Amino acid sequence: RGGSYDCLRYRVNNAIKRGYTLSLGKEITPAHSYVMAYHVSKRDYNLWDYQLFLRLHNYVGKSTTAKLFNAFLGDVLIGFDVVDFLDNTMATPLGFYLDYPSLADFVMYKEIEYAKEQKFEWLDIGWACSPGLEEFKKKWKGIPRFNICVQEYSNRNLLANGEKVLVSIRV
Repeated sequence: RGGSYDCLRYRVNNAIKRGYTLSLGKEITPAHSYVMAYHVSKRDYNLWDYQLFLRLHNYVGKSTTAKLFNAFLGDVLIGFDVVDFLDNTMATPLGFYLDYPSLADFVMYKEIEYAKEQKFEWLDIGWACSPGLEEFKKKWKGIPRFNICVQEYSNRNLLANGEKVLVSIRV
């Protein structure tokens, strides 16, 4: 509620008017693979990211707690988030979306609703590892909680140091 959420209310209501729906799932289907492939084709990712995406099927399938928050328009999958749970925290470390207006805001809103319904204290919305992603998380009033220092290989196998921030929302 409040003036600072006017834009978010508009975007979520826009998504609802467009007919987006959300359902929980556990299975990565060929439609999920298509959404992931489309999503990663829009940006240049590090090798580590690709390895993570390719192993996602194993992680979700073998995890007893991981779920998929699947967004649909009609019966077409248009995006999804991978969600997992630990004690009082619901974590959404990965999301993959097609180009549909207000889609990421719709999914985030539904995740906040779910976290509140399930009485989680925190909704961890992942790393703010790019300026666009950081802006998205700030508009949802995300609070940086941890500084994470990483060391990763570049495509040329050279070490590059970087810092990423893990952002959470108190629910």
